[in-house]
Amino acid sequence: MNTTTHPKPDRSIIQPSKAFRQQIMRSVNAIVLFVIVYLLLLLGAIVCAVIFGALGVGLMALKIHWVTLALGLGLIFSGLMLVYFVIKFIFKKTGEDTDGRYEIFEADQPELFSFIRQLTTETGTDFPKHVYLSPEVNASVHYNSSFWSMFLPVRKNLTIGLGLVNSLNRSEFKSVLAHEFGHFSQRSMKFGSYVYNMNKVIYNMLYDNESYERIIDKWAGFHSFFRATAWLNVQIIKGIQFILQKVYVLLNKNHMGLSRQMEFHADAISAYVAGSNNAVTASRRIGIGSMCYNTILNYWNAEINNKKRADNFYPQHSEIIKHFSAHNQLAFDANGLPVVSHRIAALDNEQVVIEDQWASHPSSKDREAALEALNIQQPVEDDSAWTLFNHAEQLQCEFTDRMYSSINDSNQFVKVDFASFKTTYYKQVDDDNYQPEYRGYYNRRPVNTFDIDEAIQQAQNTNTGLTFTYIFTDEKSNLPKRVNSLADDIAKLDDIIEKRVEKSVKTFDFKGSKYKSIEASAVKDILVQEQQDAENQIKELDKQLFITAYTNADAGEQQKLKDDYALLFKYQEQDSNDYEVYSNTWAALSPLFNTMPYADIERAVNQLYKVEKRLKERLNEIANSNIYKAVTTPEQAEAIEKYISNKWTYFTHPNYDNEAIGALEGALVSYFDVINERTFKFKKELFELQLAALNNKKAGL
Repeated sequence: MNTTTHPKPDRSIIQPSKAFRQQIMRSVNAIVLFVIVYLLLLLGAIVCAVIFGALGVGLMALKIHWVTLALGLGLIFSGLMLVYFVIKFIFKKTGEDTDGRYEIFEADQPELFSFIRQLTTETGTDFPKHVYLSPEVNASVHYNSSFWSMFLPVRKNLTIGLGLVNSLNRSEFKSVLAHEFGHFSQRSMKFGSYVYNMNKVIYNMLYDNESYERIIDKWAGFHSFFRATAWLNVQIIKGIQFILQKVYVLLNKNHMGLSRQMEFHADAISAYVAGSNNAVTASRRIGIGSMCYNTILNYWNAEINNKKRADNFYPQHSEIIKHFSAHNQLAFDANGLPVVSHRIAALDNEQVVIEDQWASHPSSKDREAALEALNIQQPVEDDSAWTLFNHAEQLQCEFTDRMYSSINDSNQFVKVDFASFKTTYYKQVDDDNYQPEYRGYYNRRPVNTFDIDEAIQQAQNTNTGLTFTYIFTDEKSNLPKRVNSLADDIAKLDDIIEKRVEKSVKTFDFKGSKYKSIEASAVKDILVQEQQDAENQIKELDKQLFITAYTNADAGEQQKLKDDYALLFKYQEQDSNDYEVYSNTWAALSPLFNTMPYADIERAVNQLYKVEKRLKERLNEIANSNIYKAVTTPEQAEAIEKYISNKWTYFTHPNYDNEAIGALEGALVSYFDVINERTFKFKKELFELQLAALNNKKAGL
């Protein structure tokens, strides 16, 4: 543990910045605008009601007749309903949602509460009204944002995610809670209550209108005269909704801008109390912890059908963090947490950044840059954040049980302990991935084809001193990820060029520098060239790996490498044709999931009958191929056999045949999985042979 003391930082760093104050003013202006617009709409509705009422009374007084009576009553009712529409949901109460949260008390967790109390003293904030625990990687401040919370002081609550505790040391945990208590101290959080309640008003007037529409429809159904006044009511409401949609955009964009500034300010408070160093490493570890939490969550979701569950979710989460760290060549500390002295390159490849004006939080890059600029160093307590909790393992098991509480018969599931989980998980990782030495280089892509005989000729003339480590550097192994990242960046630029982004977006960032939107085409040209260069490097490296392996293999292995690469290229060509059949069939099937006129359904079904002929032919070939049978599960074989052994009719007027559509859908899914598994298994065996040759002593390793 590092116990070096540091001087107390200047308190001025936690004062609201100029940008923060400016954003507060913008939010205040937006809120004032909403209030003015709403009052004008309310006044307008009242004026309309008075005018409609006067017209209605005037019509009825003009002549006593059922026509004038109907029109008069319709106008009066329409006016009253306009006023009702504008005020109907303003004071609607909403209780606080505590789903997934569990309140804890000082008697049960005295050390944690003492830690929180000390932290509230350091940050100058009130102690939380309630302290909750939740299962995920998160911490948050929240309160019941009722109508009256806009005007009366409301004590805030704190929620601590156990996944967060699992991902941090004590110093980083202190940093995260200091950030949350920074929000406690922000009077600007009050604006969140204003915006929340104003959004409720807007949402309810835009979308939550079932009961209102039911009343209007019922009224309109009495007589055509009532229908005319109801139509008038609806047209005025559409005008009100149009205005509210515009106000919604302005109100929420400004609030999101304020929210981002509030995050920067809370980060500054966190750095002031716990140090920039701990805040930065906390941010990085939270990013890793969140990804790994989703990984373990998805793993156990997939096991629900097998009636299996985790006995304790959190040690398994820690194991996934270790696996992720090892895969990304990160060291561990004594508690098994990744050493994150730098950002992970594999997760940090984007070069083009368009500011998301609807984001409530700044990007992690921007937050880290602001924290590092403060440069406040504080001691690091390496002990796990779990040391603050009594009966940590019991808590972990209780929350694991809670995660399964909503699943039927979960009490009958088999509980899988940590050792069994590790064995099964790592076997699955090994079965589903290529050799770790390739570092994901071959993942989710075909090997580029090349002239094998020409490559062999080149191998015979090459320098046998070339090594695997020499040709397969970290930079080169990351080339496919770089190509994918460049494709994402180019897509962002296309959005700017084609004006698919909001008009308010005038600039974007590229490699840390700001560019105008009109420069997007020039930047795109740069990235397209970079992408082409990277793709050419991948083509060359695919070939070079074969050449180096061939050079260092013995005669028998050389022949097998040659034959297997030739067969791989054949398989990849087959796969390309199979993907085309798969895509064409899905394209023909997809319209059947939409509501269409009967004539369109008939056309769509006839097109599907034409397209599926090739699918059936191919599935018959696969069902009778020993190569495919070897990688087909019994469930997949059953789905394919069910489809190819019947002549299905997908639509008989007036109904679809859901069994027939389900049979086709099941066969398609199995088709896709089987063709992928065939090629994956073959590639894995080939890459194992290649790896052995690459690591041959003749390669200098």
